[in-house]
Amino acid sequence: MLSLFNRVTTKDKAFVARQLATMLSSGLTLDKALTILHSQIKNPLLKKTLKQVIEDLKKGKTFSEALKIHPKVFDRIFVNIVVSGEAVGKLAEVLTRLADQLEQQDVFISKVRNGLYYPLFIIFVMMIIMILMMIYVIPPLKEVFEEFGSQLPWTTTALINISDFVATYWMIVFSVLGILIVLMIYFFRTKQGKLILNKIAINYTSGLGKDIYMARFAQTMSMLIQAGTPIIEAIEITGEVMNNIVYQRVLSRVMKQMEKGVPMSVQLEKSKSFPTLIPQMISVGEQTGKLEEVLNNLARYYEEESNSKLKTINSLFEPVIIVLIGLGVAFIVFSVIMPIYQIAELG
Repeated sequence: MLSLFNRVTTKDKAFVARQLATMLSSGLTLDKALTILHSQIKNPLLKKTLKQVIEDLKKGKTFSEALKIHPKVFDRIFVNIVVSGEAVGKLAEVLTRLADQLEQQDVFISKVRNGLYYPLFIIFVMMIIMILMMIYVIPPLKEVFEEFGSQLPWTTTALINISDFVATYWMIVFSVLGILIVLMIYFFRTKQGKLILNKIAINYTSGLGKDIYMARFAQTMSMLIQAGTPIIEAIEITGEVMNNIVYQRVLSRVMKQMEKGVPMSVQLEKSKSFPTLIPQMISVGEQTGKLEEVLNNLARYYEEESNSKLKTINSLFEPVIIVLIGLGVAFIVFSVIMPIYQIAELG
């Protein structure tokens, strides 16, 4: 649980890259720039890591070697780009480009998360309200209805029965739900569970999941190729970054075929998990020698597609939620008002 809060985000890494690039461009030495940056950092894990990086630099390690020791903080993309900067003597320049890419990536991820959190939050609030009503609102009304002994509509009877069950067995209900949630989390952390989730994300999200993965694929590949990373290594790193077993397997096959001299686009074209646009455009990039530019354009295209689909889903979700809330309120009102109306008539 602690790791959820004590972690280094994309925004943190973008800040590191941007600040270092600015200070190096101003003429500061790397060790001095890192010392100043260390004093500015508030994230405990990142602060501790930078301190160790500074110590390793003093021991004679290169910056990339010092970063490579901390893969959970500085991933292979960050390290490979630093390696390219050291090789050509333009560390400040490549860190600036890296910061631009990471900031763009952070904005995109934030849009996706915010778009998905909204409907989940609404559903969660609805469930809490329903549970509270079952426990605190319906039982007092039940006593009133029983006192008058009138014939209750089936909706009222159903509502009272549900309320009785929740109020009487709430501990069992929540215990069972808790156990189910724990078992589901455990299952989806297994290889088979992850594969199921990955396939759902690709095939059953109205194209949104696939667009998000394609944006990540194109953006990461472009960043690595621009940094001078060998194409096969760039594909391997991209597979890790995509964090999807389906795409990792596809890209693993792509790497094996490329080692035999087969172009990347040929193998990608055989995969149903990649839209046909990807291999077609990559083929153009391979033939013209402008693969990096093509990937940049693909990244922008799929980011725009993802944002558009998120807006569409949210715009469709709102009326659906309004209808569901309306039906729920109508059911409860009918179940409560009708017996009261009958009691008033009898009185």
